[in-house]
Amino acid sequence: MSAQLARDDEEASTPAADTPGDPAASFGLTPIQHWFFEQDLAAPQHWNMSVCVRVPERLDPGALAAAVHAVVERHPMLRARFARDKRTHWQQRIGEWNPQQFAHEDLPCAEHAQRMTQWQRSLDLRHGPVFRALYLSEPDVSEGRLLLVAHHLVVDGVSWRQLLDDLQQAYRACVQGQTPVLSAPGATFAHWQRFLTEGLEPRRLQQWRDYWSQFDAGEPFAPLPFKACRNRECDSDTLHTRLDRETTARLLGDGPRAFRTQPQELLLAALAIALASLCGDRRVSIELEGHGREPLDSGLDLSGVVGWFTTRYPAFLRLPDDSTPEAALAAVKDQLRAIPDRGLGYGVLRYLHGELREVPAAQVCFNYLGQVRTGGESNSWRFADGFDGGSRDPETPRRHLLDVGALVVDGELGIDWTWPREAVARDVIAKLSERYLDALAVLLDLGATHAERITHGEVPLAGLDERAFARLARHYSDLEDVYPASPLQEGLLFHAIDAQDEAVYVNQTTVTLEGAFDSAAFAQAWRQVIARHAILRTGFVWDGLERPLQLVRNAAALAVREVDLQGSDEATITAALTTAQHEDRHEPFDLDQPPLMRVRLLRCNAQRHIVVWTRHHLIVDGWSSALLIQEVLAVYHALANGHMPVLPPPPAYREYLGWLQRQDSSEAEAWWRNELAGIDTPARLPEVQNPQPGFVQLRRDLELSDVVALAASHHVTVGTVLQGALALVLHRYYGRDDFIIGLTSSGRPAELPEVERILGVFINTLPLRIRITPSANLGDWLTELHRHGQTARTYEHLPLARVQALSGLPGGTALLDTLLVLENYPAATTTSDSGLRMREHDSADLTHYPLTLAMVAEGHRLHMQVSLDRSRIDAWLVEQLLDDLAFVLAQLPSLASPQALPPLPSQSPAETPRLSLADDT
Repeated sequence: MSAQLARDDEEASTPAADTPGDPAASFGLTPIQHWFFEQDLAAPQHWNMSVCVRVPERLDPGALAAAVHAVVERHPMLRARFARDKRTHWQQRIGEWNPQQFAHEDLPCAEHAQRMTQWQRSLDLRHGPVFRALYLSEPDVSEGRLLLVAHHLVVDGVSWRQLLDDLQQAYRACVQGQTPVLSAPGATFAHWQRFLTEGLEPRRLQQWRDYWSQFDAGEPFAPLPFKACRNRECDSDTLHTRLDRETTARLLGDGPRAFRTQPQELLLAALAIALASLCGDRRVSIELEGHGREPLDSGLDLSGVVGWFTTRYPAFLRLPDDSTPEAALAAVKDQLRAIPDRGLGYGVLRYLHGELREVPAAQVCFNYLGQVRTGGESNSWRFADGFDGGSRDPETPRRHLLDVGALVVDGELGIDWTWPREAVARDVIAKLSERYLDALAVLLDLGATHAERITHGEVPLAGLDERAFARLARHYSDLEDVYPASPLQEGLLFHAIDAQDEAVYVNQTTVTLEGAFDSAAFAQAWRQVIARHAILRTGFVWDGLERPLQLVRNAAALAVREVDLQGSDEATITAALTTAQHEDRHEPFDLDQPPLMRVRLLRCNAQRHIVVWTRHHLIVDGWSSALLIQEVLAVYHALANGHMPVLPPPPAYREYLGWLQRQDSSEAEAWWRNELAGIDTPARLPEVQNPQPGFVQLRRDLELSDVVALAASHHVTVGTVLQGALALVLHRYYGRDDFIIGLTSSGRPAELPEVERILGVFINTLPLRIRITPSANLGDWLTELHRHGQTARTYEHLPLARVQALSGLPGGTALLDTLLVLENYPAATTTSDSGLRMREHDSADLTHYPLTLAMVAEGHRLHMQVSLDRSRIDAWLVEQLLDDLAFVLAQLPSLASPQALPPLPSQSPAETPRLSLADDT
């Protein structure tokens, strides 16, 4: 490190501020920045990234200066300063705009190279600038060059795309005399540094340690057969190779698709094969670079942030004894995908936690930079070929013996091989390059005829060893993904298997559509929606497994069964509908064969069709069902009007399962254990007097205006008031002041991106503990009920089976017998010009609970639907309970306290009560 920079470090003592990114704030380094300063370079200020752009017309220097100023102000890291604090720790802070960050010079072309070299060497880490823009024009020549130089500490490859877009946008505004308006980024680089330092979950850190510790102090992989020599930038040689457009197109298209890989994985597999041949060892270590902008549940939007986010990490690859290229590719792909969070954890553990210091360094570095275009419209800015002044000091030591860089430029893949020229002859590198291209060609040829097949490394969530996965893949040859059932799905699966012939957790929706209708487009809409969502192509297996797995298939065929009832009278239509509903609900699903749904279409006449959609609760909940109907109707509308549907890519249910696996359940378990303490005997409704087989559904509608007003007056939800009303009824039925009812919750974690758009099963049942306090007034009691429910939802990811185990009740003892479902789903509507109107909506949902009460508030009307198991509860009792519930809802607005509730109708002396509460305990 230069003496001047070292002296400057001694003066630096800027205190850290509370707000990352504040101009007065200093903050620490990210892992990659630590890596840079660890090199202890002689000229650290000359380690740049640069872009040289050819501009076709003479630019306005004043407008360009203003545009550069706007971009530098928009991106704080372009004003960064670096120095050591008094404890010799490197810090960075954000400085002010420096007018020296832009210059325009009108010089003969022969002098451009010298000026660019001077510009590349002009950055200053301590005082700035760390970013400069030089516009070089020639006298009497319209075309010029714009050189943008940034120290690598403040930018990466992703940053340049943002910078160039912003600079062109700002220049267009400035040249028209307008003030540039650049969108502000959602976060700052300082926020990201603070998150990596302080915000990572302990569970994620441990996951990283578990992976990387296997290589700590491990035996180095086979070294390259290179001679020892000096290895500086000025000592290096480079071999340039290139793929033609046709081969590059295969690499970017069908080649990876056939193997379910990314282009980088194909390129790395070919490199591993070539290196293994060169070194005579099937173990290969390669240092990789990644963009580093991993979300990690940070809540930070890093998409428009300029900074150095790059990750550098070693990949230790072992090629299988089976020497076929296909086996090598599968092994490389699986090992790469086993690296958690694309290697980000390696840098965090090594540079922020001081760990992994004995992990062997790789001698080879591979970096795939993606695709760029150098041309475009005649008046656009284009990347300039040729000398840019040299982005690195020639004396800078190189870290690797062999650097392999790959970049697709204008549709052709270029591969650069860089090594110290004294270490090995150029023809050795040329032969290595030939082996590499041959291996890549073989893989691409295989991809042209290869049947798509999933590999073990693609299913990390499944928890299967390679042998178990191989057995599964042999039996199901069309797998797209494998992962465990969620805890809720496990419970549903258990009850579905246990129920045998009963339609438990089979949900059914009946919709009447009026208007001109295209049945072929309707069937095609369902098929397209199933193809879009993995959960709709999912089946379940459990025999011989520690826990059930869900298998996503490549395709799942749904046949829309049509029934022609044209010319039939209403009685015939009603009878046919009843038959269809009963048959579809009670026909068993083969749970390992998707789709776990049926659609029946009853054609009443040309303008009226009835749709019966039956599905297993294992794949969708109520919210997902509403989303799915919306999507089917949107796709149908496009197809019926001769258009291709345009929908955003759907988020995957597997993201939720990954989120579940990352949760630390200890806090939730402690809360539920405390919540359920003291429940020795669960409350129960009276035993059935006249048991009957099967389920029955009852419906009731009520006026809700007074309830809505009551909720508003106490600042609680209508749902809370409905919970309270049911609790007061059950308080009288149970004869207890302390009991539990089941309450459904959405189960969709707010921190999971796009969770509201994911199709799947999230809904969970929470055991809500009800306490009736004699001294409480009604408002305080409702407020506490609301608060308590909100707290319970904080821990809703813990499945009910686990919660029940924490209650201390004997095994097999149900915690509750009554489930309350408060429905609040997105409305499934069509657009006004679709030609269809949804006239009716009917649903039937059966659970394993003796009594399930579903409520949905629409405006000032309450729709109630009760499902009861007649083998465990009498229908007359439920009819009576609904009467009592209606009575309580009418009484609530005038009550001073819960205890002030008058006798229920079932307890009234004027009636002959069929329910005696005298013996309740």
